[in-house]
Amino acid sequence: MSPEELSAYARMLALLSLEIRKHRDDPCDILGSIYRRLNLNNEWNGQFFTPDHLCRLMAEVTNQADSQEAAQNCYVTICDPACGSGAMFLASVWAMIRKKVDFQTSCLCVGRDIDIRCVWMAYIQLCLYEIPAVVVHGDSITMEEWSVWCTPLCPPAAYGRWTKTGTTIRDGAGMKEPHCSSEHFTLADLYPRYHTGQAYLKFVSGKNKVYGYHSGMMTPVGDIEKGTWEHLVQEVMKREKEEKLYSHLLEWVQNHYPWLHDTQEKKEYTLELYASRIFDNPEWRDYLAFNQKYRPEILQNKEDAHVCESTGNQLQTDAATD
Repeated sequence: MSPEELSAYARMLALLSLEIRKHRDDPCDILGSIYRRLNLNNEWNGQFFTPDHLCRLMAEVTNQADSQEAAQNCYVTICDPACGSGAMFLASVWAMIRKKVDFQTSCLCVGRDIDIRCVWMAYIQLCLYEIPAVVVHGDSITMEEWSVWCTPLCPPAAYGRWTKTGTTIRDGAGMKEPHCSSEHFTLADLYPRYHTGQAYLKFVSGKNKVYGYHSGMMTPVGDIEKGTWEHLVQEVMKREKEEKLYSHLLEWVQNHYPWLHDTQEKKEYTLELYASRIFDNPEWRDYLAFNQKYRPEILQNKEDAHVCESTGNQLQTDAATD
């Protein structure tokens, strides 16, 4: 992307942020209206955007929450299986504002759309309006899901919907520790794809809002809280009786990864390597040296050695004898 394009995106974001700030107490579908005016919607695919005034009418008719119910910890979930640019969510928040309900602590918006452009529009607007929401890129008919987008104020436990069965879905007021049994998981389920981070609203005291931070690990079964993920991997390790293998891997990390200074950091990194089964990957830089030292039996297969050599892995005798 050229510097001119980056500058153009920055200007567009700034203009959108300023426009949304003007409508902070009167949320409206800004991106959706631009999308329609440019005739970007595909009517042949059944893509029709509901105007703001109709969304607001439906929100007033269906939204029964009021300030008194909100004071009694009423928690409203707003679902839209074809959310488009998020107009229905914005209208619902508009109705809550009119009833003096704090939507940031009283609701969660969950939307889904098959068009990734609509998912992006909804996600951007919900983020800038500071609305707790989850937007799913998926098919509401076949229930296929391709990606999940959570706004900064989305409650972390709302991720439980997209994690392995057995996690606890929380009440929207605070995070509950998922109660997962390791017997339902394998290392393939817990494969570490990337780290995640999410700010969330812990509680409200008067006009003060206290935020927390959720650290997690994205896996094939969803985003799992970091401490829970580590516990599950350790339990699977015990079940597979591979504690000794983990100890060998930790020793290797301590001796060959000098950029990791903290002991805890080395243990966490080793756990990630273990969960990814790095020692079984012939393309790992240390595959031959590590396995010759700790698992020489697996190198009896000449095909493994041949694959390693073809990918540029050369056996370092001095490394193997450390």
